[in-house]
Amino acid sequence: MSVDRVTTLSEVQATEQDLHRIFAVTPHPYLVLAPSLVIVGANDAYLRQTLTNRSDIVGCHMFEVFPDNPDVPESHGVRLLQASLEAVFDLRLPHRMAQQRYDVRGGMVASWSGTGSQSTTLFWMTTSGFHICCTTSKT
Repeated sequence: MSVDRVTTLSEVQATEQDLHRIFAVTPHPYLVLAPSLVIVGANDAYLRQTLTNRSDIVGCHMFEVFPDNPDVPESHGVRLLQASLEAVFDLRLPHRMAQQRYDVRGGMVASWSGTGSQSTTLFWMTTSGFHICCTTSKT
């Protein structure tokens, strides 16, 4: 049996509002990127895990906010994550990366170096460009 359904604009808008509320309150950290890798959204769980503020990161390029840690010469998180994200955008298929170290600046977007600057070492498992923080340790 087939049921024809007419969706009104108000139903679509209500559904979009529900999706925004679900995104905001889910306990799993999510980041939304444009194909240019500019950050267009992040939920509260993501902001807590990455020690960032929404107003500081939305509109910025992903790797401006999360560059490799210059104090760790073997850092290659940017290169690996960029390749993964490009594959996701090109193929439009999920891509799961192995767990990797990816340090974040201790809540500061401006600089790694300077008075009071510290990094937080995070170990990430990334799927489809959405980051799920697994383990954290302060350095």
